Amino acid sequence: FDISHLEGADGTFPALEVFVPVMGALVNGKKPEEIGRPTIGLVQKTMFRPTIDNDSILGTVIYSDNYGNAITNITRELYNQVGQGRKCIVHIRSMEYGIPRISKSYAETESGELLAVFNASGNLEIAMSNGSLLQFLKIGVGANIRIAFKNN
Repeated sequence: FDISHLEGADGTFPALEVFVPVMGALVNGKKPEEIGRPTIGLVQKTMFRPTIDNDSILGTVIYSDNYGNAITNITRELYNQVGQGRKCIVHIRSMEYGIPRISKSYAETESGELLAVFNASGNLEIAMSNGSLLQFLKIGVGANIRIAFKNN
């Protein structure tokens, strides 16, 4: 059943905005066909995978949300595996823009500052605090994001 038409499906947290209410409805006795649209076949989508070497991860913007943030295919798990606790710089548009660290939250940055943060789904999100990264940098789906790790 397809639930992509439900309210919140294109929001920042579809897992919370769509899946939780759907699961609640199913648990409370609603039938799947009352919630979603029947589908004839399964479409398997393969996302681009990041490329890695010892000192970097090259990922791709796979989604842009309603706030102008760029969500990448770089996961926290991959970041930890390759980075092994090393400091890094996140490059946007090759070497034109660099974010000197990955923040734990938006609150760690000043208004208008570029930031990188792992979102609730565990993917690296590139954003502008209190602004639209996509409008500022004119990047979108398919743009490259590179994390370079320092060896000292």
